[in-house]
Amino acid sequence: MDTPVLPKRIIFPENPLYCVTESVVHTGFRPGHSPGPSFMQRALLSAARLAKILSNGFRSTVFSPQWFLAYNIVQEGMNRDTCSDLRYIVPPGDRYFADPFPVAVEGRYYIFLEEFLYEKRKAHISVIEMHRDGTWLEPLKILERDYHLSYPFIFLWKGEYFLLPETIGHRSIEVYRCVEFPIKWRFEKTLVDNIDAVDATLHQADDAWWMFVGVGRPGFPNDELHVFHSESPLGPWKPHNHNPVKSDVASARPAGRLFKMDGELYRPAQDCSVRYGYAITLNKIEKLTQDEFRETECIKLRPRLLKGLWGVHTWNRTEELTVMDCFRYKPKFLARAHWFGSNGR
Repeated sequence: MDTPVLPKRIIFPENPLYCVTESVVHTGFRPGHSPGPSFMQRALLSAARLAKILSNGFRSTVFSPQWFLAYNIVQEGMNRDTCSDLRYIVPPGDRYFADPFPVAVEGRYYIFLEEFLYEKRKAHISVIEMHRDGTWLEPLKILERDYHLSYPFIFLWKGEYFLLPETIGHRSIEVYRCVEFPIKWRFEKTLVDNIDAVDATLHQADDAWWMFVGVGRPGFPNDELHVFHSESPLGPWKPHNHNPVKSDVASARPAGRLFKMDGELYRPAQDCSVRYGYAITLNKIEKLTQDEFRETECIKLRPRLLKGLWGVHTWNRTEELTVMDCFRYKPKFLARAHWFGSNGR
């Protein structure tokens, strides 16, 4: 059966006018009886649609979309509030930064990220070196291919670093081995071939490795979560017996590393129910075996956590550093400014 075009969860947009008009159209519906909306109901719905078109048209004319990074460093013993005292890394107007994955090595942080250039219409993988006080250096390009690269999941195995970027443009899941940290990487192998997969995320539990990945038709990768398992991160990888283990546009697609808190295992996921990259859902994993998978939504990180944000879709931490990506609309007269944002707020 073909994958449905509609998302697996229907949620009205966070626009009061749309919520009212959509609900009015369906008021009084009974199976087998659909009289259709009245003239006033059709007028309200048309007005709402026109308002959205005009709003989107104005926004696209005056503003440019841009993803950037937000982070904080919380010293030991301090209250760890993910969204307080945030500092920003804002790219030049000809690109955006997304999908940050931090690691701590020899007293410094290294943030691996997607650096997307609008002119090329694709991204490469870069790294930002950051000191413990939060000051950072400009990003360095470390990996580029003829196809789009993003979501640079980095992990340590047997004393070596490996990189697992998203390579849906190549219809594969590829892994790269570090030759010289953090700037030189070589292709190691293809883990899974002939697959439309996004945001592959690994997790080791005891002697088993688990891969969480969004899988779907091209253009619809946000609804379904697939799980694979292996004895080694380099494979061979076997699919879960009940893939897809989850079908939900609001909590399926991976959004960062799994982590433990108070003895419980959590999995960040994207909430694309309102729009792509709208929010982050933190799911608590309750069961994970080759035959079973169960998780519960616990926390929602919405863009309203900061003024002017329209989306957040990747969240990671290492030691004292927490970093996420955020989406905003930037005035177009600044779109060609070639400068990197300071650590200001």
